[in-house]
Amino acid sequence: MQHDSNIIAFPAPAAARATATATNPSIVRLSSPDRERRGQEIMQRVNEAQHLAALAGGVSADISLNENLRELRKEAWRRAGAKVRFLRALLEMYEAASGAQQYGLSVARDAPVLDEVERFSLVENWRRAVLEQLLTPAPTVGDLDWKRRRAASLNPYDWVGATPKQVEKALAKDETFLRSFPARSPIRAKGARRPAD
Repeated sequence: MQHDSNIIAFPAPAAARATATATNPSIVRLSSPDRERRGQEIMQRVNEAQHLAALAGGVSADISLNENLRELRKEAWRRAGAKVRFLRALLEMYEAASGAQQYGLSVARDAPVLDEVERFSLVENWRRAVLEQLLTPAPTVGDLDWKRRRAASLNPYDWVGATPKQVEKALAKDETFLRSFPARSPIRAKGARRPAD
């Protein structure tokens, strides 16, 4: 059997499990069994839609349950944010290389640059990633505030793959969820005695 000398195979750590994606069996995703098991346990304990329906507009006082529900949202939120940051950094790297080569800087002589079609494609992928994050459920009030500010700053060219109505609907769902499942105990009722300072 002849091996290609340009291919380096890194063995997967014993603790990691390889899972082939359905869309491309040649792509392998490594995930931590502990993280995956924890996610499955949380999924079994909580179901966001069922709890929202059961509350029927009320507020959950079960802080442990509320934190578990928010934990479900965190992984997807962080993943969406990582994709946006990566694509933005990639775009900036290519733009920096192009600018440096334009001025004849030797440090950028061998750096790859994009033609106009490739650059447009990367910009479009980044815009799609931003909209994907805006449609991803926000785990905290701070994240929801970020989504509102980001959505308000979009220009007409940024709406690739989603509409303002879809984003508004996602923001409304986030608001309902975060109001229904507070991360901290509700503030004491008015007139309740406060401890001495």
